Amino acid sequence: MGLSPRYRLIPRGLFSKKPKPPVEDRYGDDKTIHRVGHVDVEIGPDGNVCAVWFRCRLLPFSSSRVIDSRASDMRESMIERAADIKAIIFEEPPL
Repeated sequence: MGLSPRYRLIPRGLFSKKPKPPVEDRYGDDKTIHRVGHVDVEIGPDGNVCAVWFRCRLLPFSSSRVIDSRASDMRESMIERAADIKAIIFEEPPL
């Protein structure tokens, strides 16, 4: 039993296409001129974060105000020194 004539005109792969995987862009390692292992945070005159950078790449970010105890806890945790960042993988949204 074959397909109805009206369904024969539909390309076979039309409904079975898999979405394309997102494109990944690995930035860092030894492929940049800078060798820093941290992000740089730029704060504007109004006290708000205006940019976050890893080496020469602008990073997406969100910022929020925290209470004093949270800020104190985060400063203390940096005394132990966080791990260095070697690379960041960016994932481009699918089209």
